[in-house]
Amino acid sequence: MSAWVIAGQPSDALPIVGQLYDVRHSRKGNFRMRATALHGEWLMGVIETGVAKAVMSYNVRGEGDEVTVRDVHSYLIEVPS
Repeated sequence: MSAWVIAGQPSDALPIVGQLYDVRHSRKGNFRMRATALHGEWLMGVIETGVAKAVMSYNVRGEGDEVTVRDVHSYLIEVPS
């Protein structure tokens, strides 16, 4: 069961593929990404602005890179189109 938290949305709301989100991630930090796929507790996307941090430098992701986030570590804010 996924536990996505999306600002201003009901507790059972799921991320929308194609939507732009500001991501507040407990491990990767803050960045903006466009969702490309959703698989249960995992959301994949492409970073549009910012950097997804990581413990190992080779895992750091920046603008244009693909990134995967997990529901329990993420707080999403929809960015209006």
